[in-house]
Amino acid sequence: MLAKVRAMLSRIRGMLERRRFEREFDEEARAHLAMLEGRFLRQGMNAEEAHYAARRQFGGLTQLRDNLRERRSLPQIETFSRDVQYAFRQLRKAPTFTLAAILVVALGIGATIALFAVVRSVLLKPLPFKEPARLLKLRSQSEIWRRRTKIGSLSI
Repeated sequence: MLAKVRAMLSRIRGMLERRRFEREFDEEARAHLAMLEGRFLRQGMNAEEAHYAARRQFGGLTQLRDNLRERRSLPQIETFSRDVQYAFRQLRKAPTFTLAAILVVALGIGATIALFAVVRSVLLKPLPFKEPARLLKLRSQSEIWRRRTKIGSLSI
């Protein structure tokens, strides 16, 4: 458990200090390439051959850098961050669309809040009486008679 926490903290630190880690990687890669070139020069290769042989043996710097970046960061968070930045750039480029989108979202949120407020007050909140189960509906005799005659006239 402690190892997982350390790994997560290391990834967060790597994500926050990305430039420093990439700068250190570049310096270390240059040092390794220089050592390999020196070894090939001592073996009798000319400078250009030694340079290309060292690059071939060391491997692709871009792949190594991407692999290190993936291990030192949280790719999901970085991807989300890039997506949010891209979305804001696109919204900045189209101010009319941005205004329309904000108004539609605000209208939707307002309508949802109003609907839930009505549902809560009408259906979910108890009636403001001491014993709401004992409430009765009183009708006048004429209202009852009218209702019976309507029902009777429909059945004829």
